[in-house]
Amino acid sequence: MYFIALYLVLFQIFSETQTLSKTAIGNKLMTKQDNPNPFYNLTSQTDFNNNILSIEASAFRQLDQDLIRLLLEIFNEDITECKANNNNALLTNDLIENLQAFGVPKSNITSLIYEISPIYDLENENQQEFLNEREIIGYKAQKRMLLVLKKSGNFTQIIDSISNAENWNIKSLEFGNSDNLIQEISKELINEAGLDAIRNAKVLAKTLGVKLAGIKDLNIKQIKSNSTNVDKQSSFRKSDFNDFSYMSIVIKINFIIEKDQNK
Repeated sequence: MYFIALYLVLFQIFSETQTLSKTAIGNKLMTKQDNPNPFYNLTSQTDFNNNILSIEASAFRQLDQDLIRLLLEIFNEDITECKANNNNALLTNDLIENLQAFGVPKSNITSLIYEISPIYDLENENQQEFLNEREIIGYKAQKRMLLVLKKSGNFTQIIDSISNAENWNIKSLEFGNSDNLIQEISKELINEAGLDAIRNAKVLAKTLGVKLAGIKDLNIKQIKSNSTNVDKQSSFRKSDFNDFSYMSIVIKINFIIEKDQNK
């Protein structure tokens, strides 16, 4: 549905450029030197048998990463397993209340895993050889949670409050892009690449002695590059988290051409 809407936008762009003057369109093809896009490529192909002029153009944008994803750990040690469980739950509630006090919605906080393990007395060297004979002197509870923050406002204060807490720890941190940002930039790049293709098609058509009668079809390809994460050893990665440093849109438009009767 998303690309159908953008498809219609390109048809609208085509209709609007039909009224552009020669000066507004320009009288030469844009070259790689004319375009700051390092991935800029303009290709064309003409099929006179089927009255088709194909133009492929692209648009590029570096992305400002607007999200931060943190893997948090809540940990504590207690004499009994029951106390360790209860106190970890209290620490978790404290963390969630602290985050909500900063305005973080609960939907941005996700529990991942919870583990509790015995702590053995290792001071007696003889006991180290026999696991079943080791004395349990306590329990260690660990919970890991996923926190997603907007890279704006008070996010540095939130990170500081977690880092300075005794029983909270940031295991890893990554920067990324929100779906809204990706969609917004995609629309802008499609408009930009589409307009570039249409303008250059009009220049080529004039050179060939034909005119553009419409758009037969088009193909849109999205290219993204991953960014460098702060923590390359991150123990959590999800496919629904965007972490791209740039994005490029490549559009191939097949134009319907017909003989220019004015030639």
